[in-house]
Amino acid sequence: MTRTRPLATHGLTHIALAVKSPSRSLKFYRAVFGVREYYRDADSVQVPGPGLQDVIAFERDAEHAGAPGGSSISGSGC
Repeated sequence: MTRTRPLATHGLTHIALAVKSPSRSLKFYRAVFGVREYYRDADSVQVPGPGLQDVIAFERDAEHAGAPGGSSISGSGC
């Protein structure tokens, strides 16, 4: 049996989490993980992730907040 290695990447560059309130989510993640805001618009707040190129976005989407599938990945660094 041949084992294959997973694809090597430089991280997941953009992860979006569906939330009811981007501002409240930022407040929580700031208090627990020390994240800092670097972009905001009417429906989202973005913070740097743990990797050099990573972004975590809290996107207003009450319908999918807290539900399976309430996140998306829109890029990876290969």
